[in-house]
Amino acid sequence: MPPEAESPTISAVIVCRNQIDGLRRTLAALLPPGLESPPEVVVVDAGSRDGSGEIDGEFPAVRVVKMPRNFGRTHGHNIGIRTATGDLVLLLRPGVALDGACLQQLAGALAEDGRAGAVAPRLVDSRGQAVPQTFPLPDADTLARQALSLEPLAAGIEARAEAVSADALLIRKSFIAGMNYLDEKRFGDAWAELDLFRQLKNAGRDILVAASVRAIVPQEPPTEQEAATRALLVCDRMAGAGAYLAKRHGAMAEISFKIKMFGKALFGAGGFRVAAGIFNGVKIDGSQDGPLA
Repeated sequence: MPPEAESPTISAVIVCRNQIDGLRRTLAALLPPGLESPPEVVVVDAGSRDGSGEIDGEFPAVRVVKMPRNFGRTHGHNIGIRTATGDLVLLLRPGVALDGACLQQLAGALAEDGRAGAVAPRLVDSRGQAVPQTFPLPDADTLARQALSLEPLAAGIEARAEAVSADALLIRKSFIAGMNYLDEKRFGDAWAELDLFRQLKNAGRDILVAASVRAIVPQEPPTEQEAATRALLVCDRMAGAGAYLAKRHGAMAEISFKIKMFGKALFGAGGFRVAAGIFNGVKIDGSQDGPLA
Protein backbone atom coordinates (compact mmCIF):
# COMPACT_ATOMS: atom_id res chain seq x y z
CA MET A 1 0.00 0.00 0.00
CA PRO A 2 1.49 3.40 -0.99
CA PRO A 3 2.10 5.82 1.87
CA GLU A 4 -0.52 8.53 2.40
CA ALA A 5 0.39 11.93 0.99
CA GLU A 6 1.26 14.47 3.61
CA SER A 7 -1.20 17.30 4.14
CA PRO A 8 0.04 20.62 2.73
CA THR A 9 1.43 23.03 5.28
CA ILE A 10 -0.43 26.29 5.80
CA SER A 11 0.89 29.72 6.73
CA ALA A 12 -1.44 32.54 7.75
CA VAL A 13 -0.33 36.05 6.78
CA ILE A 14 -1.93 39.02 8.54
CA VAL A 15 -1.04 42.64 7.77
CA CYS A 16 -2.14 45.09 10.45
CA ARG A 17 -1.73 48.62 11.69
CA ASN A 18 -3.21 49.84 14.98
CA GLN A 19 -5.78 47.04 14.99
CA ILE A 20 -4.80 45.20 18.15
CA ASP A 21 -8.34 44.27 19.26
CA GLY A 22 -9.14 42.74 15.90
CA LEU A 23 -5.73 41.08 15.76
CA ARG A 24 -6.31 39.44 19.14
CA ARG A 25 -9.71 38.17 17.99
CA THR A 26 -8.20 36.70 14.83
CA LEU A 27 -5.27 35.02 16.58
CA ALA A 28 -7.43 33.59 19.38
CA ALA A 29 -9.59 31.84 16.77
CA LEU A 30 -6.67 30.78 14.60
CA LEU A 31 -4.58 29.39 17.47
CA PRO A 32 -7.02 27.87 19.98
CA PRO A 33 -5.52 26.02 22.98
CA GLY A 34 -4.80 22.37 22.26
CA LEU A 35 -4.83 22.63 18.47
CA GLU A 36 -2.80 19.63 17.25
CA SER A 37 -1.38 21.09 14.06
CA PRO A 38 -1.42 24.89 14.36
CA PRO A 39 -0.61 26.89 11.25
CA GLU A 40 2.43 29.06 10.97
CA VAL A 41 1.27 32.63 11.59
CA VAL A 42 3.14 35.66 10.26
CA VAL A 43 1.95 39.09 11.39
CA VAL A 44 3.34 42.01 9.40
CA ASP A 45 2.96 45.15 11.50
CA ALA A 46 2.82 48.38 9.51
CA GLY A 47 4.20 50.81 12.06
CA SER A 48 1.52 50.38 14.74
CA ARG A 49 1.45 52.49 17.88
CA ASP A 50 -1.10 50.42 19.82
CA GLY A 51 1.05 47.40 20.66
CA SER A 52 0.11 45.28 17.64
CA GLY A 53 3.81 44.84 16.89
CA GLU A 54 4.33 43.14 20.25
CA ILE A 55 1.45 40.67 19.88
CA ASP A 56 3.92 37.78 20.02
CA GLY A 57 4.17 38.50 23.73
CA GLU A 58 0.57 37.29 24.04
CA PHE A 59 0.76 34.65 21.29
CA PRO A 60 4.30 33.22 21.40
CA ALA A 61 3.72 31.02 18.36
CA VAL A 62 3.25 34.09 16.17
CA ARG A 63 6.12 35.48 14.13
CA VAL A 64 5.99 39.28 13.91
CA VAL A 65 7.71 41.23 11.15
CA LYS A 66 7.83 44.93 11.99
CA MET A 67 7.82 47.70 9.42
CA PRO A 68 8.74 51.23 10.54
CA ARG A 69 5.86 52.78 8.55
CA ASN A 70 2.84 51.78 6.53
CA PHE A 71 4.23 50.96 3.11
CA GLY A 72 0.85 49.65 1.96
CA ARG A 73 -0.99 46.38 2.38
CA THR A 74 0.43 45.03 -0.89
CA HIS A 75 4.02 45.46 0.27
CA GLY A 76 3.09 44.01 3.66
CA HIS A 77 1.50 40.96 2.08
CA ASN A 78 4.58 40.34 -0.02
CA ILE A 79 6.80 40.48 3.05
CA GLY A 80 4.53 38.04 4.85
CA ILE A 81 4.23 35.66 1.90
CA ARG A 82 7.99 35.60 1.37
CA THR A 83 8.51 34.98 5.09
CA ALA A 84 5.94 32.17 5.19
CA THR A 85 7.20 28.62 4.78
CA GLY A 86 3.87 26.88 4.08
CA ASP A 87 2.77 25.34 0.79
CA LEU A 88 -0.48 27.28 1.11
CA VAL A 89 -0.89 30.88 2.24
CA LEU A 90 -3.96 32.15 4.06
CA LEU A 91 -4.35 35.90 3.61
CA LEU A 92 -6.40 37.10 6.58
CA ARG A 93 -7.58 40.52 7.70
CA PRO A 94 -7.35 41.47 11.38
CA GLY A 95 -10.71 41.01 13.08
CA VAL A 96 -11.82 38.02 11.03
CA ALA A 97 -12.36 34.96 13.25
CA LEU A 98 -11.54 31.70 11.45
CA ASP A 99 -11.13 28.54 13.52
CA GLY A 100 -7.64 27.14 12.98
CA ALA A 101 -9.06 23.62 13.17
CA CYS A 102 -10.88 24.27 9.88
CA LEU A 103 -7.84 25.16 7.79
CA GLN A 104 -7.25 21.61 6.55
CA GLN A 105 -10.87 21.57 5.34
CA LEU A 106 -10.07 24.59 3.20
CA ALA A 107 -6.89 22.94 1.96
CA GLY A 108 -8.80 19.77 1.11
CA ALA A 109 -11.45 21.70 -0.80
CA LEU A 110 -8.74 23.42 -2.84
CA ALA A 111 -6.99 20.12 -3.60
CA GLU A 112 -10.19 18.36 -4.67
CA ASP A 113 -11.58 21.06 -6.97
CA GLY A 114 -9.74 21.19 -10.28
CA ARG A 115 -11.30 24.51 -11.26
CA ALA A 116 -10.38 26.35 -8.09
CA GLY A 117 -7.22 28.40 -7.93
CA ALA A 118 -8.04 29.61 -4.43
CA VAL A 119 -10.61 28.95 -1.74
CA ALA A 120 -12.34 31.19 0.78
CA PRO A 121 -14.42 30.35 3.83
CA ARG A 122 -18.05 31.46 3.91
CA LEU A 123 -18.11 34.87 5.58
CA VAL A 124 -20.81 35.32 8.19
CA ASP A 125 -21.80 37.95 10.73
CA SER A 126 -22.02 37.39 14.48
CA ARG A 127 -25.49 35.84 14.06
CA GLY A 128 -24.23 33.33 11.51
CA GLN A 129 -25.86 35.05 8.54
CA ALA A 130 -23.90 35.05 5.28
CA VAL A 131 -22.51 38.42 4.25
CA PRO A 132 -21.67 39.47 0.67
CA GLN A 133 -18.24 38.34 -0.45
CA THR A 134 -18.31 37.40 -4.16
CA PHE A 135 -18.31 39.54 -7.30
CA PRO A 136 -17.25 39.45 -10.96
CA LEU A 137 -14.06 41.17 -12.00
CA PRO A 138 -15.11 44.83 -12.14
CA ASP A 139 -15.23 47.25 -15.03
CA ALA A 140 -14.06 50.86 -14.95
CA ASP A 141 -17.46 52.31 -14.00
CA THR A 142 -17.81 49.94 -11.06
CA LEU A 143 -14.31 50.75 -9.84
CA ALA A 144 -15.02 54.48 -10.13
CA ARG A 145 -18.18 54.25 -8.02
CA GLN A 146 -16.59 52.08 -5.37
CA ALA A 147 -13.40 54.10 -5.14
CA LEU A 148 -15.23 57.37 -4.55
CA SER A 149 -17.67 55.86 -2.04
CA LEU A 150 -15.05 53.68 -0.28
CA GLU A 151 -17.64 50.89 -0.35
CA PRO A 152 -16.56 47.25 -0.88
CA LEU A 153 -16.92 45.57 -4.25
CA ALA A 154 -18.44 42.37 -2.86
CA ALA A 155 -22.17 41.99 -3.54
CA GLY A 156 -23.02 38.27 -3.72
CA ILE A 157 -22.87 35.02 -1.77
CA GLU A 158 -22.29 32.58 -4.63
CA ALA A 159 -20.50 29.26 -4.17
CA ARG A 160 -17.76 30.26 -6.60
CA ALA A 161 -16.77 33.46 -8.34
CA GLU A 162 -14.13 35.33 -10.30
CA ALA A 163 -13.35 37.46 -7.25
CA VAL A 164 -14.03 37.58 -3.52
CA SER A 165 -13.50 40.06 -0.70
CA ALA A 166 -10.00 39.97 0.72
CA ASP A 167 -11.05 39.13 4.29
CA ALA A 168 -9.89 35.50 4.07
CA LEU A 169 -8.34 33.66 1.14
CA LEU A 170 -6.30 30.46 0.88
CA ILE A 171 -4.05 30.11 -2.17
CA ARG A 172 -0.97 28.16 -3.20
CA LYS A 173 2.20 30.05 -2.44
CA SER A 174 3.68 28.73 -5.68
CA PHE A 175 1.02 30.57 -7.70
CA ILE A 176 1.83 33.91 -6.07
CA ALA A 177 5.56 33.29 -6.45
CA GLY A 178 4.98 32.35 -10.10
CA MET A 179 3.44 35.76 -10.80
CA ASN A 180 6.48 37.36 -9.10
CA TYR A 181 4.35 38.17 -6.05
CA LEU A 182 1.86 41.02 -5.79
CA ASP A 183 2.66 44.16 -7.75
CA GLU A 184 3.67 46.52 -4.94
CA LYS A 185 5.13 49.06 -7.36
CA ARG A 186 1.65 49.85 -8.68
CA PHE A 187 -0.66 48.92 -5.81
CA GLY A 188 -0.59 50.47 -2.35
CA ASP A 189 -3.35 49.44 0.04
CA ALA A 190 -6.21 48.65 -2.29
CA TRP A 191 -7.07 46.08 -4.90
CA ALA A 192 -3.83 44.27 -5.59
CA GLU A 193 -5.99 41.17 -5.08
CA LEU A 194 -7.92 42.12 -8.26
CA ASP A 195 -4.75 41.57 -10.24
CA LEU A 196 -4.30 38.22 -8.48
CA PHE A 197 -7.87 37.25 -9.42
CA ARG A 198 -7.25 38.40 -13.01
CA GLN A 199 -4.25 36.11 -13.25
CA LEU A 200 -6.25 33.22 -11.78
CA LYS A 201 -8.88 33.78 -14.47
CA ASN A 202 -6.22 33.90 -17.18
CA ALA A 203 -5.03 30.52 -15.88
CA GLY A 204 -8.55 29.12 -16.23
CA ARG A 205 -9.24 29.11 -12.48
CA ASP A 206 -11.82 30.69 -10.23
CA ILE A 207 -12.37 30.93 -6.48
CA LEU A 208 -14.34 28.39 -4.49
CA VAL A 209 -16.29 29.46 -1.41
CA ALA A 210 -16.32 26.56 1.05
CA ALA A 211 -19.77 26.75 2.66
CA SER A 212 -18.80 24.26 5.39
CA VAL A 213 -16.10 26.56 6.77
CA ARG A 214 -17.31 29.76 8.40
CA ALA A 215 -15.35 32.90 9.21
CA ILE A 216 -16.95 35.60 11.33
CA VAL A 217 -16.34 39.13 10.10
CA PRO A 218 -16.79 42.08 12.47
CA GLN A 219 -19.82 44.26 11.81
CA GLU A 220 -18.47 47.61 12.88
CA PRO A 221 -20.41 50.88 12.54
CA PRO A 222 -18.99 53.34 10.01
CA THR A 223 -16.68 55.95 11.45
CA GLU A 224 -16.23 59.54 10.39
CA GLN A 225 -12.87 60.12 8.73
CA GLU A 226 -10.84 63.28 8.53
CA ALA A 227 -10.82 64.87 5.08
CA ALA A 228 -7.11 64.15 4.56
CA THR A 229 -7.51 60.49 5.55
CA ARG A 230 -10.50 59.98 3.28
CA ALA A 231 -8.73 61.70 0.39
CA LEU A 232 -5.71 59.43 0.80
CA LEU A 233 -7.90 56.32 0.84
CA VAL A 234 -9.77 57.46 -2.27
CA CYS A 235 -6.52 58.29 -4.11
CA ASP A 236 -5.05 54.92 -3.19
CA ARG A 237 -8.12 53.18 -4.56
CA MET A 238 -7.96 55.27 -7.72
CA ALA A 239 -4.31 54.33 -8.20
CA GLY A 240 -5.13 50.65 -7.65
CA ALA A 241 -8.08 50.84 -10.03
CA GLY A 242 -5.92 52.40 -12.72
CA ALA A 243 -3.22 49.78 -12.26
CA TYR A 244 -5.74 46.97 -12.51
CA LEU A 245 -7.37 48.42 -15.65
CA ALA A 246 -3.96 48.85 -17.29
CA LYS A 247 -3.09 45.23 -16.61
CA ARG A 248 -6.43 43.96 -17.88
CA HIS A 249 -7.16 46.32 -20.77
CA GLY A 250 -3.93 48.19 -21.52
CA ALA A 251 -2.35 51.54 -20.73
CA MET A 252 -4.99 53.59 -22.56
CA ALA A 253 -7.69 52.20 -20.25
CA GLU A 254 -5.77 53.53 -17.26
CA ILE A 255 -5.19 56.93 -18.86
CA SER A 256 -8.85 57.28 -19.82
CA PHE A 257 -9.94 56.26 -16.32
CA LYS A 258 -7.66 58.76 -14.60
CA ILE A 259 -8.70 61.64 -16.87
CA LYS A 260 -12.36 60.87 -16.20
CA MET A 261 -11.86 60.56 -12.45
CA PHE A 262 -9.71 63.71 -12.28
CA GLY A 263 -12.57 65.72 -13.78
CA LYS A 264 -15.18 64.06 -11.59
CA ALA A 265 -13.16 64.73 -8.45
CA LEU A 266 -12.24 68.30 -9.37
CA PHE A 267 -15.77 69.39 -10.30
CA GLY A 268 -17.77 67.12 -8.02
CA ALA A 269 -17.09 64.47 -5.39
CA GLY A 270 -13.62 64.56 -3.88
CA GLY A 271 -12.52 68.13 -4.49
CA PHE A 272 -9.09 69.50 -5.32
CA ARG A 273 -7.20 67.29 -2.83
CA VAL A 274 -8.45 64.08 -4.46
CA ALA A 275 -8.07 65.48 -7.99
CA ALA A 276 -4.44 66.43 -7.29
CA GLY A 277 -3.80 62.99 -5.79
CA ILE A 278 -5.21 61.27 -8.88
CA PHE A 279 -3.10 63.48 -11.17
CA ASN A 280 0.05 62.72 -9.18
CA GLY A 281 -0.67 59.01 -8.73
CA VAL A 282 -0.75 59.23 -4.92
CA LYS A 283 -1.05 55.89 -3.11
CA ILE A 284 -0.25 54.58 0.35
CA ASP A 285 3.47 53.78 0.11
CA GLY A 286 5.16 54.93 3.31
CA SER A 287 5.73 58.48 2.15
CA GLN A 288 2.76 59.46 4.31
CA ASP A 289 1.56 57.97 7.59
CA GLY A 290 -1.55 56.59 5.96
CA PRO A 291 -4.32 54.31 7.17
CA LEU A 292 -4.60 50.54 7.01
CA ALA A 293 -7.88 49.06 8.14
